[in-house]
Amino acid sequence: MRSNQQIQAFIFDMDGVLFSTQEANDKAYRSALEEHQLIVPSNFYKRLYGNKFERVIKEDHPNISDEKISAIKKSKHIHYAKRLPEIKENKSLIEFIRFYRGQLPIGLATSAAKNNAQMILKHFHAEELFDAIVYFEDVKNPKPSPECFLLCAERLGVHIQNCLIWEDSQEGIEAAQKAGATFIKVTF
Repeated sequence: MRSNQQIQAFIFDMDGVLFSTQEANDKAYRSALEEHQLIVPSNFYKRLYGNKFERVIKEDHPNISDEKISAIKKSKHIHYAKRLPEIKENKSLIEFIRFYRGQLPIGLATSAAKNNAQMILKHFHAEELFDAIVYFEDVKNPKPSPECFLLCAERLGVHIQNCLIWEDSQEGIEAAQKAGATFIKVTF
């Protein structure tokens, strides 16, 4: 951060920073895919992060119908909801956000689908913590594109160079760097 810059807002990633969702998400997809008798390669779940399910499943099953994709996504959502108790929150960062709430604008820029993110935020009573939220569907280009962070800063009314981003993934850190923001790498 340059000496003339001042932190005026915080932007947080969600998965892997505020909540440990990966295992529950993977299990929900496994259950939904088994329910629909689809076999995927072992790297399937890793390829999902930051990508649309439709694109990744079509790489492995090019002839899959849109109706089948829709049915799998509905099934996955149901399985994911059942696994919410398995998700852990990063209590220290949630308390940090609660402390700064109202003192600085706070945003959430996540690669999670809106319905999943909202379900998690509601489960942990965290919906009111953020002044701006950018979901996967809000951007054309996912991380490592800086688009989600730039949009979140814009919604917060703060220049991106005056934002401190909290991120865990290499793609997210790359996006923060491309945006010109200061970042903290979180391990959770």
